[in-house]
Amino acid sequence: MCAFALLLPASCFSQDGEIVSTEHRRSATQPPMAPRSAPVPSGKYDLVFEADSACDELPTAAKSRRYSATAGSVGLTLEGAMFGEPYEGEYSWNVIYASVDGDLATLNFNDPEIWELPTPDSYVVILGSAAGRFDAQTSTLPMTGQFRFCPTRETETYPECAVDEVKCQSTHHKLTLTRK
Repeated sequence: MCAFALLLPASCFSQDGEIVSTEHRRSATQPPMAPRSAPVPSGKYDLVFEADSACDELPTAAKSRRYSATAGSVGLTLEGAMFGEPYEGEYSWNVIYASVDGDLATLNFNDPEIWELPTPDSYVVILGSAAGRFDAQTSTLPMTGQFRFCPTRETETYPECAVDEVKCQSTHHKLTLTRK
């Protein structure tokens, strides 16, 4: 079962950590609200994803991923790494949808997820969301989601692994955003 508190992209996970749906919904307990959020302030940032320390099965290189990011009207565009080719020209694998409402930041990267190619044969997928107190200089936000590592990917344009992926689903990942 999935529960949604705001009208945002949200992923639902089964008990074994598999994604069962990615939807846009509003909780029945939430009254309609006028949008009050704004984009993350424009500029350049460093962004770091850190997997939960309990994710022992992930290789060291997949546990922490660091990017440069540019904030614009939609959110953050990640740079400084090789990302998957845009899927059917519709969306890119290096975009985080982000907004700030007062001092609360909400970042979503689940439709599409982040799909990085650290080597031509491997990939790291990071999907989920992060929300918490936004500070204009440095914000470390709790992140719920999944890190997936594939050591041998298929050659198609969509992230498919030729072998079993190494996955870690957790509510204790972190995302740190630091203004440059």
